[in-house]
Amino acid sequence: LRRMFAGRAAPVPATADAAGSAIRRARGIRRRRNTATSIAAAAALVVTVAGITSAGGWNTGADRRWTAPIAPFDTTAGPADPIGPTAAPSVTALMTPRTENRLGLDLLSGNQLLAADGRRIALTEVGEITRIYRISAGWVYGGADEVRLMRADGTSTSLIHSAKTWIVSTDGSRLAVVTGAALHIGRIEPSGLVVQPGAAVPAGAVPVTFVGNRVVLAAPSSSGGFDLLDPARPARPAWNRDVLAVYGPHGSGLAGLVRRAGSPAPCVALLKAVPGLPVERSGRCTADLPPAGAARLSPSGAWLAGTDPTGVTFLDVARAVAGNASLIRCGVQPAVPPVWVGSTVATSDGRNVVRCHSDGRRDELPPPDGIGPGWRLVPRLEPSAPTPPRTAGPTKPA
Repeated sequence: LRRMFAGRAAPVPATADAAGSAIRRARGIRRRRNTATSIAAAAALVVTVAGITSAGGWNTGADRRWTAPIAPFDTTAGPADPIGPTAAPSVTALMTPRTENRLGLDLLSGNQLLAADGRRIALTEVGEITRIYRISAGWVYGGADEVRLMRADGTSTSLIHSAKTWIVSTDGSRLAVVTGAALHIGRIEPSGLVVQPGAAVPAGAVPVTFVGNRVVLAAPSSSGGFDLLDPARPARPAWNRDVLAVYGPHGSGLAGLVRRAGSPAPCVALLKAVPGLPVERSGRCTADLPPAGAARLSPSGAWLAGTDPTGVTFLDVARAVAGNASLIRCGVQPAVPPVWVGSTVATSDGRNVVRCHSDGRRDELPPPDGIGPGWRLVPRLEPSAPTPPRTAGPTKPA
């Protein structure tokens, strides 16, 4: 009985578990696939790192920016060196609705630029903007310690750092800066600043204007005077202390203001564009001329315009050098710094934009809607054929 009961109580063999077998097979396949994927990813990472190392940096595609070395300058001209991507603060600003701007001029309010085509662009990374120019590549603007280029597409790049004394050529193609005791000239390109070899200058010298590939320098304030320096043939400046101001190119020479023996007032003069800036011819001498720092030469070099609290004064340079020019006045109380626009001078009377003509006429246009207080006009620098000096003749008196 005992053996019979034991035989009947023996375990019954289990049936085949088809579901469990399928699950086990799927888990094995998943483990093998994960292993293969990990090996492939590791191999791809090795190849990518090797490619980046051989290329010398990360490839950021269309977002890559290029610029030349910034101060301290590399003194060898050549292609710009890559320094990686820079911020593009105004890309979103270009997507804002356009504002109607019938002036045909760019305006700046704070760090917001209202372009002539109605776009609003944020100009950042330089703090308070002290100077700005419209050039063919975009806008060159600077603050206390940096100068940047804002391209027309809303991306920006740094041109120079730690530079307080800089100028842009009248055609907007080059920039000159004095850093420490060296003068550097760079070519402004959409990719950045291509710097040419520099030249030693006295500390405190200030660039004033371009003459071809040369630059007029003002001496340190302690000594006074001006000279013309060619960075390709550097020489010790021979300051001409009889020159009180140099305004810019006029014909084959330079329009300036000089001190002349026997005259208590300064005189308009044509200076030779050679080192030492000797006086070729001097003409009208009058105390009614605007102060040296308050006058600007027209893009053609034909007219000199100065401002005072009651208006804009025009002076025909060629006739003034010949000694028979009269001052021509345009009555306006300038509320913003004036800028040349072709053959006219644009400013504001606090309400409207006023364009003064060299014959004394004036036109007015209201500023665009939505422009903030404290706005100013942006000078436009573009290539133009200089007007040859005219012969002396009658002119309309003030």
